[in-house]
Amino acid sequence: MRTAKIEKIIQDFIASGYEVLKVYDDWSVGYFFNTTDQSEAEFKGEIQPVLVITMRELEEYKEHYYHMKWDEVPGYYAQDLENDGDLEKFPYCTPEDSEKIERTVLDWVRDITEPFEGKWAVLWNDGAIEFEQLPTASDWDKTGWTEIGEIEGLGLDGIRIEVVDPCSGKKILDEQGFFNLVLPEDKEGDGF
Repeated sequence: MRTAKIEKIIQDFIASGYEVLKVYDDWSVGYFFNTTDQSEAEFKGEIQPVLVITMRELEEYKEHYYHMKWDEVPGYYAQDLENDGDLEKFPYCTPEDSEKIERTVLDWVRDITEPFEGKWAVLWNDGAIEFEQLPTASDWDKTGWTEIGEIEGLGLDGIRIEVVDPCSGKKILDEQGFFNLVLPEDKEGDGF
């Protein structure tokens, strides 16, 4: 996910017409005309760039690979940054990831049409979300997946959902209810 995000940032930078790209640890970006330019927040010492890329660097990179086109540069450059470990300074998650996790979990629960009993693990792997019924013999650590939560069917008592943000550890969902049942007075199916 970090590679795809940096690829998009580089792609936007190339199209911007600026000479210097600064990417900060919160994934915010700044476009400048020279490397000594700073954003207001950077000047105040509130943030520092984690990655600085100049158009000259990208031009040299493109020239190094003789037949590379400009639209290929962002993907290859981003992958090289990942391979070199330069993206390790960035968090895997963004606020959009937390929203995506919450939306995906609630959508998955709403697709269940009957009360159920049992537990499901909510798994995360660099932007992808999966669900696996428990107990399981899977060894998630060896496959790159991380358990970030659990969905427990409580039969007629509803569903218990506990999910945390994989980066911050903060709870995204910690609720119990009838999320999957559309009650007569509940036209949207959110259980409230």
